Amino acid sequence: MLFFTPRWTYAASLTRTKLPQFASLVPVLGYAVLWGESFQDLVMKFSPSLGPSLLFTVLTRIYLLYVGGVVILLGLVLFWLACPRQVRIYRSRRDYAEAVQGDQDADECLRAGKALVPFQKLIGFGTQKTIYGILVSQQALDVIEKQEGAVTSGTARSPLTFYYEFLDRRQPLLSVLCLCLLVCGACLFLLPSFEVFLMAMNRLGAHFLGWR
Repeated sequence: MLFFTPRWTYAASLTRTKLPQFASLVPVLGYAVLWGESFQDLVMKFSPSLGPSLLFTVLTRIYLLYVGGVVILLGLVLFWLACPRQVRIYRSRRDYAEAVQGDQDADECLRAGKALVPFQKLIGFGTQKTIYGILVSQQALDVIEKQEGAVTSGTARSPLTFYYEFLDRRQPLLSVLCLCLLVCGACLFLLPSFEVFLMAMNRLGAHFLGWR
């Protein structure tokens, strides 16, 4: 059972961080993996001054960085292939609705109306219903589907907002998989950094305890 509603915006927010830069290191890390023994010998020359490893060997760190980068890259590829374009471009449903109305994009408005036709029967004639936390009427959905100039009217705001939420929740299994790939890849990539942090704290602790 999922403890959250699967949404593409979760993965989209991660792609707007420094996370994609980790994937750009995959080619370099791949060479480090191929030259593993030589690379380890080079790093081991500094081990007496850096101190012993706490959790991982030199090669294990390289493997974690490489695998983490590859997993992130897979998540990014899935995101660009499966995530709806509107969710990739706009951070929120408000940004999307304002952009469509501001640009007077009638084609996008009509596209939203056609995609939401199945919800017209669900809402019922002459009534309003709250879906995804948005109050939507059958009349508003019918207007943006059939009237090209409706994009500039206030009637279009609610259906456009609803359309963004509808896209955000499409293909929930893929959105969860994408999010898991990005999060797991980031964790694997950051594990060596966590070990370095522990080594630095250990070094500082030994220094100050020795000083005392």
